[in-house]
Amino acid sequence: MNSYCTVTYEKTNGKRITRTVYIYEKYIYSSYFGNYYTIEELNCKNTELTEIRNSFLRECENLTTLILPSTIKRISDSFLRECTKIENLDLSHLTNLTDIKNEFLMGCTNLKTLILPPTIKQIGKEFLQKCTNIKELNLSHLLNLTHIDSSFLSGCTNLEKLTLPPNIQHINYLFLERCSNIKNLNLSHLKELTIINNQFLNNCTKLETLLLPPAIKNIYNYFLHNCTNITELNLFHFTYDVNVVLDVLLHRSCYYPCKYLNTLILPSYYKINEFQCKQIQILIWITPRKFIRKNLNLLHYCKLDYKLFIICMAPLIMRNSSKKIYYYFIQYVILNVKFNMHLGIL
Repeated sequence: MNSYCTVTYEKTNGKRITRTVYIYEKYIYSSYFGNYYTIEELNCKNTELTEIRNSFLRECENLTTLILPSTIKRISDSFLRECTKIENLDLSHLTNLTDIKNEFLMGCTNLKTLILPPTIKQIGKEFLQKCTNIKELNLSHLLNLTHIDSSFLSGCTNLEKLTLPPNIQHINYLFLERCSNIKNLNLSHLKELTIINNQFLNNCTKLETLLLPPAIKNIYNYFLHNCTNITELNLFHFTYDVNVVLDVLLHRSCYYPCKYLNTLILPSYYKINEFQCKQIQILIWITPRKFIRKNLNLLHYCKLDYKLFIICMAPLIMRNSSKKIYYYFIQYVILNVKFNMHLGIL
């Protein structure tokens, strides 16, 4: 069977020329196509290529369409870096591909949609850095993905929504740095992620709500630096040590990341009487009823400047059910401890 690619070029006079390029190896690189900077469309579906080498179509500013064969197993660094006219890229059929190399689509400023194959296990540095036109990225189908390297979506200033798969174990620094349009980010399903690296969400100036992974053991500096729109942080689901977050957020004053953060939601195991921070105005503590008396007694000896909302969880039994069904009855108690103790039940 003949193995060939169909290539369409744009000439300087505005005319388009289509030619057939025969492929005799299992790999391909840019010099196969002569003056590849003028390529507009490249269709290689009639090949059995397994490897793409040497910054394949880097800086092909006219490229709008690319079709690859399903036999591809490896793609080298800078695959389509700075291909500024490509808008849509579907690679879902490349089911032999497991790794995304560095600078995969870096600087593709017109890219709007991207679909990756479900077999991807790792994503390299600067994956979609400065892809300023992409608004939504859904990677939830990448169930084998465990590692994401640095500058994952750094500088994607129009990104509004990101969905990650649940099995991620490592995310490197500058994860969503300068993603200034994202408002909500839920990472609570990433139960195997234990470290938040430097400048994780640096300069995400519109970020309003954030749910962190529950098993975080270490958070590095500037992880929410200049996230000026976030006012509330929910840490109720934390299973390891909530102090890991509080230390970075509230007690390392030289790294003060969220100057408008004024509300914290804390888990039941937190020793509420030890909390001290002038920045926080509202503290919400969700706890079983049995822990309340001990902590309230200790609060009598503290001078605090915030309003404490205690949400008491009491398990009840549905007697009319054939099985014991437990649910949480939530009771709000407001404790104003600014000047003196005052308890009230809502």
